[in-house]
Amino acid sequence: MEIIKIGRDSFKISLDSNEAKKYELIESISANDCMSTSIKVLLEALKEKSGIDFGKERVSAEVYISKDGGCEVFVSKMPEITPITKNNTKPRSRLIYRFETLEHLLMVCEGLKRACYDDKCDVYYNKNTNTYFLVMYGIYPKDIKYAFLCEYGTKLKSNLYIYIVEHCECIFSENAVEIFSKLL
Repeated sequence: MEIIKIGRDSFKISLDSNEAKKYELIESISANDCMSTSIKVLLEALKEKSGIDFGKERVSAEVYISKDGGCEVFVSKMPEITPITKNNTKPRSRLIYRFETLEHLLMVCEGLKRACYDDKCDVYYNKNTNTYFLVMYGIYPKDIKYAFLCEYGTKLKSNLYIYIVEHCECIFSENAVEIFSKLL
């Protein structure tokens, strides 16, 4: 087992064919099994051999099979997940989604209401293209509870806001989610 540190919390572990068999990494890949048990055993060996201990940290492991039957394993500590709440100091932004139908917009507003979205939200209508725009404020762009939005609409770049305000009609301002969620 050869261990090379490639980053602050990242390591490359090279295993010859006998070591790869010992940890059953290649067999797990071939059988499409979950490799978590094999990786846990490998991490314990890493701790014994070099003192590197990931403890109960989340880790990412990528296994690459070598031609000689061995493998290389890249192990990295995963960043801590911070729950997203309104009290976090992470940057919040304006998100814009375009909807081809009013029904999709209404379904999204109902979903946002169920997800407890209560910040400012505007709806614009473009009569030339018969499309609707939902502009949401004070939202974390990577908040997983809003991932369903892209199932119904298309996320647009926030710099299109100026175009939307200038060329589209504002149907509802401030509390559009509250109003539209009741219409479905």
